[in-house]
Amino acid sequence: KNAPAAEAETPQKATSVKKVAGSGVTVRSGPGKSNKSLFNLSGGSQVTVLDDSKGWLKIKDAQGRTGWAYKSYIKG
Repeated sequence: KNAPAAEAETPQKATSVKKVAGSGVTVRSGPGKSNKSLFNLSGGSQVTVLDDSKGWLKIKDAQGRTGWAYKSYIKG
């Protein structure tokens, strides 16, 4: 709490960089298995977490594509 400069450098609440776990994940149009599959990301892919809803994370990949992935497939 005494280091506002450090907080400014790494805005934890706004975005968080994580990696895809295991063999990969299917990225969907919304937070739920019933939503359309948009694309797949392989394990180890770096993503930015934009939002969190009902166990799903809205992510953005290195190419700028966004979608929803099940939280257990995204590791910190």
